[in-house]
Amino acid sequence: MLERIKEALFSANDTNYDEELIQLRNRLNYKRSYFALRTIAFIALIITIASFIYGSIYDFQWDQYNISNYRFYYLGLFCISIVLLLMLNLIKKKKKFIEKHFSYMQIAMILVVIIWTIAYMESSAEQSVTNSIPYNQILFSSAATFYLSKRQVILTYGLIHILFIGDFIRIHGYANNTIFFINLTLTLVVSIIIAIRNYDNMIERHKQDISIKNKNLSLMKMNNSLHFANKKLKDMSDKDFLTNIANKRKLDRMTYMYWNSLKKFSSSLSIMIADIDFFKQYNDFYGHVKGDSCLVKIATSINEVVEKNLGVVGRYGGEEFFVILPNRNFDDAVAICEEIRKRIEEERIPNEALGKDKFVTISAGVATVVPTDDFNLDFFINICDNKLYEAKKKGRNRIESIYL
Repeated sequence: MLERIKEALFSANDTNYDEELIQLRNRLNYKRSYFALRTIAFIALIITIASFIYGSIYDFQWDQYNISNYRFYYLGLFCISIVLLLMLNLIKKKKKFIEKHFSYMQIAMILVVIIWTIAYMESSAEQSVTNSIPYNQILFSSAATFYLSKRQVILTYGLIHILFIGDFIRIHGYANNTIFFINLTLTLVVSIIIAIRNYDNMIERHKQDISIKNKNLSLMKMNNSLHFANKKLKDMSDKDFLTNIANKRKLDRMTYMYWNSLKKFSSSLSIMIADIDFFKQYNDFYGHVKGDSCLVKIATSINEVVEKNLGVVGRYGGEEFFVILPNRNFDDAVAICEEIRKRIEEERIPNEALGKDKFVTISAGVATVVPTDDFNLDFFINICDNKLYEAKKKGRNRIESIYL
């Protein structure tokens, strides 16, 4: 029987419970207990000091009914509050203990304070009804301040009421106190209603917090999805669909960015414009599908060399490729571009449109400059383009370069 009462009183199982709610309730109760005990300790200390001062001024006799007879009860309440505060401080850093087991301490602390109200009531047999006021105050305050489940509220407050009424009957008997008992019972009922309503409000706020949290998570996921989609769209808009390297739009933006950046530091900017030799004949001979495959192979080979040298490569249009080499001097740029040309040559992609044992090659123009305000970017690119056509005129599969 006792085990069943204990389980009903302290069990965390409730139709409205979940583990997160239990932890929240115990954390809130811990904070509120700390505040309530500090408030009680302060009030008790003030009343104790005031009663001592009052008693010393008017020098009442101990056997008379006066405030000095109650000074030690409030001093006792002050001491009880301090001890309970020390206990709360001892478990302050034990977060898991508070979240799981604070209900035990919460109910125990309420019972301790209620026992004090019973002792206070017994301090004067003639004034027991008046002295029951702290009991009502503690009952109302506990109901409005702390969060207990419905079963815990009913059983805890019911036990408290039985103790108080039983002690009152022991002292005064039942006769001529019917109205007093009815008032106490009404106080109990109202306190239980307040406590249950208070607890339901906490559950409602908890549900609202969870709902808001879930909505925020959904919004975050949606924002992340949109961000990812926007990034993907941006990447797609900056890449050539066939070769998966930068397109002309990105190349124009990157060239402009490097031009302005390197101009501030007076550093070299090198570019290369390359074109696949006899690609029209290759396309006509093998068809567009094979032509696209050739473009992909060329783009991949160029990209491998350029990435190794911290540059940017993109498809400039048709069979033309554009390479940006920031912070590269003229000799380095020519060496890198020559490595690209040889790499394509070593791929030995057949081009039987030119005859047997003929392979795909590239021609390229290379230009290097230190950007200044007096020099135009478009003019710089045109000069590099002219070097490409010069390489074409001189027999293809070669590089023509210029340092400006």
